[in-house]
Amino acid sequence: MSQNNIIIMEFSTTQISAFRIACEVIDNLVHDVNLEVSADGIKIRETDPNSKLFLSVWFAGGNFDLYNYLCDCPTGKFDVGIDIGNIVSSLTQRLKYDVLRFKVYSDFSIRLELESYKRDEVKTVKLKKVEALPFTDYSDILPVVYSHSVTLSTELFSKYCKDIIRTSQGLLLKLNKNKLVISKEDESLEYSINGKTKHNLQIILQPDNKTPNDFVSSMLPSKYFSILSKLSNISELVSIMIGGNPTLIKYNLGSLGELKLVLF
Repeated sequence: MSQNNIIIMEFSTTQISAFRIACEVIDNLVHDVNLEVSADGIKIRETDPNSKLFLSVWFAGGNFDLYNYLCDCPTGKFDVGIDIGNIVSSLTQRLKYDVLRFKVYSDFSIRLELESYKRDEVKTVKLKKVEALPFTDYSDILPVVYSHSVTLSTELFSKYCKDIIRTSQGLLLKLNKNKLVISKEDESLEYSINGKTKHNLQIILQPDNKTPNDFVSSMLPSKYFSILSKLSNISELVSIMIGGNPTLIKYNLGSLGELKLVLF
């Protein structure tokens, strides 16, 4: 490595499992990604090739054990393209490490360092770069306000989704002020979760809603929910926003940040 090739951003974390699972989900949804890096953290904003989804991921710099932004870019940020599957395979093969360090250099090469205190060793992996592609910004067409939102256990949501997506290409969500209904596309199998039961759903309706007992619904491709179910290992709650097309689903990524998935 050239002496002029300096580190322009680095972070370290002991939450290796959470970071790996987040990267695995991102890779299964959109594959190659742009990292938008600034002093505040790392953003990923991508669409799939068919523009059927919009993925927004935020890793907050302050949530890492160490986060240093050392770039003197005039814009205060830089983009770097990465094959995120490279991260997944690197971390999957090396699970018995204590600390992950992620470093971006001035030539936009990226290296992972995995340190084991017990074995007193550090493994270094150079990640594959990809061309940073122009970002398709959907923020101007996303609803500012959704009429309905619900928050529930990711474990419970994943359990019901799993039963449905085995035999259905569509997952139907219906929500009113009291109840969330998760069903197959043809409604031949459905689960109703009442907000006043032990599941303790947090349902929020906009104050100007004149028909709170009426259901709003959203039909979503079921293929995405087997991918999202992996997040139940690192996120206790999932939030779903309905009543403004498209539907938005939000998970926490351990304590590192959050993932939002918009399905059109």
